[in-house]
Amino acid sequence: MSSITSLVLFLALLSTLLGRLLQHKKRIVLSNLSDIVALLDPPGSSISELLQARARPNTRLVHSFGLQNTFVSADSMVRKQFVARAQEILRQHTRYLADFPDVVRGIVAGSARRLRSPPCRPPISFAIFIQVVTVRVVIESLLGGNIPEDSDGGTVFVVEAISDLWTFSKKYHDGVAPPQVATLLESLNTYLRTWIPERYERPLDFVIPAYETMWRVVAVTVARAVHDRGACAAFSAFLESPREDQYVRFEDAQPSVEAFICEVLRLHPPSRRLARAAPSGLGFQFSLWEHATTHVANIEALHQDTGIWGSDAGVFDPMRFHQSRLSHGQKQAFMPFSYGRLRCVAFKEAPRFAAIVAAAVLEIVNSPEAKYRLVCGERLGRREGWEGWSIEVHN
Repeated sequence: MSSITSLVLFLALLSTLLGRLLQHKKRIVLSNLSDIVALLDPPGSSISELLQARARPNTRLVHSFGLQNTFVSADSMVRKQFVARAQEILRQHTRYLADFPDVVRGIVAGSARRLRSPPCRPPISFAIFIQVVTVRVVIESLLGGNIPEDSDGGTVFVVEAISDLWTFSKKYHDGVAPPQVATLLESLNTYLRTWIPERYERPLDFVIPAYETMWRVVAVTVARAVHDRGACAAFSAFLESPREDQYVRFEDAQPSVEAFICEVLRLHPPSRRLARAAPSGLGFQFSLWEHATTHVANIEALHQDTGIWGSDAGVFDPMRFHQSRLSHGQKQAFMPFSYGRLRCVAFKEAPRFAAIVAAAVLEIVNSPEAKYRLVCGERLGRREGWEGWSIEVHN
């Protein structure tokens, strides 16, 4: 065998080994508070380095959803433009917050009525109902779009397509997505561009962050509150008067709406794990080998750490967020919207919006005049896992 042939075979073998190394990425999961803080916002790191660390694990969202927003881009200008636009949306919406409950009530009642008629139709899937309501709230209220009333088939397609694309993003994150992904994405964008103003050139860049966070918080809040008389009363009062004092008020040893939502976010964080491509403490100097390693902040584990939250950390107890009980360490360990300079821009507004949507849903299934009732399944779901949950007409 000639030396050239041997060299070619050696290079081919080396290429194969490196390829396998990069395919089998190593994941280091962190659940300690100090480790998570150091990972999400390392001292001395620049915004550019933080964005680069966040963007690389999110490449799968580019393949599946075609996103180009700050969650998948390491470009500081992309972040600046996205944050500025998001803040303007939030300011505009907060300015008219007093009208928001009536808007949401209309969306909830209309969605329930249309999805359930004619009467011979089966019960509404609880998850699909919450998803349809949430996507309508995001598009019609936050983004100023318009979904025709007769487009319920389209809204169901949109929320199911988003769920399918999430599944694809996890399954094909290391390779090229199958052709059906491109077809599904094209159909999804066709609907969104019809409903959303043209100024949003890439509507999914804004729909996905708002919708994916909100619908799961709303679903869990409704499921947790529906049989809690005190919680239902608090949410009803907030729906009638969405003021800050009403949001934070504890009434007769009952938790405030804020405390209830915080406990939902603690036990059921929208993002259970946050991935970063860069290990902390290495100055973000990426090498070939470091590309194969992903560090993961296990927010779910942090939120249930008995050393921080006590022996009942796994128990749903909104009163733990009363100022007389919440410790400084618990405040530091509560990070449902990430931590540091890349914390979600809507960390303050999003819980309030979700509370209003949840309150409007509770109103149609739990008020004395309720036309519907919530049928509960055996366990709470996440993105999936809501089997047995439905909304039926109240006889």
